[in-house]
Amino acid sequence: MFSPRGVAIAVAMTASLVLLSGCWNRSHRIQPPSALSYADLGSIVLQGIELEAKPEYRGDRATEFLVEPPLPAGLTLDPVSGRIHGTPLEITPTADYVITACNSGGEDELLITLTVNPQAPCDLSYSEEDALYVGLVTAVVNMPSVSCGPGHLWVIEPALPEGLTLDGETGIIAGVATELIARTEFTITASNVTGSTTRTIFLEVESPAPCGLSYAQENVVYPPSVPIHPNLPTSDCGAVELFTVTPALPSGLSLDPATGEISGTPAVEQGESVHTITASNSYGSDSTDLTLRISPVFQYIAGSAAAEFDPATGEGALQSTLRLLEGSDNATFPTPIIGLSFAIEHDSALLVPSDVLPGADLLTLGDGSGPDFFEPFFHDGAVTVGIVFSFDLMTLLMADSLREVLVIEYQTRPEAFLDGAEPVSTALTWGSPASSAVENEVALSGTYSVDPILIDATFLLTPAAPAPAEEQP
Repeated sequence: MFSPRGVAIAVAMTASLVLLSGCWNRSHRIQPPSALSYADLGSIVLQGIELEAKPEYRGDRATEFLVEPPLPAGLTLDPVSGRIHGTPLEITPTADYVITACNSGGEDELLITLTVNPQAPCDLSYSEEDALYVGLVTAVVNMPSVSCGPGHLWVIEPALPEGLTLDGETGIIAGVATELIARTEFTITASNVTGSTTRTIFLEVESPAPCGLSYAQENVVYPPSVPIHPNLPTSDCGAVELFTVTPALPSGLSLDPATGEISGTPAVEQGESVHTITASNSYGSDSTDLTLRISPVFQYIAGSAAAEFDPATGEGALQSTLRLLEGSDNATFPTPIIGLSFAIEHDSALLVPSDVLPGADLLTLGDGSGPDFFEPFFHDGAVTVGIVFSFDLMTLLMADSLREVLVIEYQTRPEAFLDGAEPVSTALTWGSPASSAVENEVALSGTYSVDPILIDATFLLTPAAPAPAEEQP
């Protein structure tokens, strides 16, 4: 039998164990949790998306919450409130978790199933979204970029041209195209277990052989003994390795076999001739025809004159009248002209252009209204002018006799002539400055123009004699 003291000690120990045992203590006055649930917690959660779910239950307040096994990485069960919160860090396969809510009156268990899936992919893009590839030549590696979740499955519609493939796991478009296609729209879809995103790109595969060969001037008349402006080709598709011409170009002109540039100085007059230029590489070739004639068809003549300057101030002025003349031996003489372009240079240390005016023969066009388009441009050391007689091509100019088409007025730079006692010679020379693409040309149609023979002008500026002194009475 226990002594009264022993019974007291046993009762005290039992009470202490009850207080220390958490879910295992019992009280008939405390209602245990029951019907535990998480209404805000679905069975599938998304990696990288923060969540919070609070428990709901009946009975008295739970004093402790436990979970077994631990929740997926990034998620936490608050042991006091039972709140599940956090941001899932890793994709996790489906698993069961037991959550226990308890107080001194008892406990309740809830079995939940959780799966951590990736977010659906979003913001899909490609490193090349409007690409032009050369078949059999271009090694394609077109890389995708995607945000949110990863793409686990990639598909494309319609099918890529032969030789190119879409990696179904990475979305990379790679290969060397062997099939030629026009610019085509493709829709790429990246998806995973959660959702998908799409992107539209455009691809074109062109021939590895040259194509679309053309020249800046394909029907042109060059004056003899005058260096021509280089006539440059353009081509599409594959890179050109060699340019050839048949028959040979007129004497004095040459074709650069590497670049296709036609340049030189025509040596003698020659009637119209057709020359076939071929651009080729190891995959094939393309050709175009040039029609050339060597003839002194038109002349641009810059008028020379004498002028004066005031030595006391350095101020002076000069005027040059520019004229146009067609050679009577031209097969189409007199040839209708639809427009003109001019580029004439001066010594910018001596002269400053002050005005550019239509010449007398242009002012009579259009019943006296002049050309529809007359636009001068001032450059450092040059003047360029574009002229279109009429936009409807109803007003044309004939240069069967000398035509005055342009007047340019210049002022002297005072600092260059101040206190000058000797005449100063300067020239106006035909030519285009580096800052301008305007050339000296006579336009005979919208696509056909002629380079004229260019005759420069020379001016002699002499110091003006001082005014005679007034006689004293």
